[in-house]
Amino acid sequence: MFTEADWDAFAQVYASAQDHSQLPLARDIVGALDQVSPLAGRTVADVAAGSGRYTGGLAQAAGKVTAIDWSQAMLREAQRRVTAPNVTYRQANWRKLPAQPIAQVVFLSQFPGLAPEDLPHLTALASETVALNCQTLQDDTLLSQAALALGVPLPPVFQADASRIEIARQWLDETGIQAVQKEFDYSIEETVTTTELIRDLGVPVNGSDARALAKTLSGYPDQEQPVQTIIRYHYTLLVWPAHAQPR
Repeated sequence: MFTEADWDAFAQVYASAQDHSQLPLARDIVGALDQVSPLAGRTVADVAAGSGRYTGGLAQAAGKVTAIDWSQAMLREAQRRVTAPNVTYRQANWRKLPAQPIAQVVFLSQFPGLAPEDLPHLTALASETVALNCQTLQDDTLLSQAALALGVPLPPVFQADASRIEIARQWLDETGIQAVQKEFDYSIEETVTTTELIRDLGVPVNGSDARALAKTLSGYPDQEQPVQTIIRYHYTLLVWPAHAQPR
């Protein structure tokens, strides 16, 4: 489990990675939420907001947005990126906030360690609508081929954890709350080398095996030969009413 200090230390790297992402997530996720539950004029709490990936899009669509994160370093990154006048920033652990509404809409994305007991509390923080966004898949075509060729397991992709959505679906089903579900698929083509793929696998590979792998992947026994890979991503958005009465 990551601590506040861990996220503080990771903030700049995390924010930079999101800055360089080619995925139009904020546009698509916020747009879908706005279609399901219109945001115009409403208050939104972006909890565990991180470096503000969704905060700016929420601010464009909604009346007022409060970005909440327990990492002060993350909030500084968000403030540098999102300067909209209808956004305020609050350092807090949303899990420890009183179980009462802090906004009409509560939005949570990519929260590691999400547990079933978090969902009633998350729902209590909204007066009208709750939205949960999670990445459920990340598949790198060439990385998978390299792992298969070398007979090694693929490293886990920390941010692509389908269990978080399954936890939410199960809780919603058990409580009888109806949610709207939206799915998002993306494919990005990137240029990589066999050296980079071996590094990403995190396993020792001798020179002859590396050259053989390069020939398998690119047709040339050169580890630095550029080759194209396709990375597939999948995200799921769940939106449910905060005022629904559980069974």
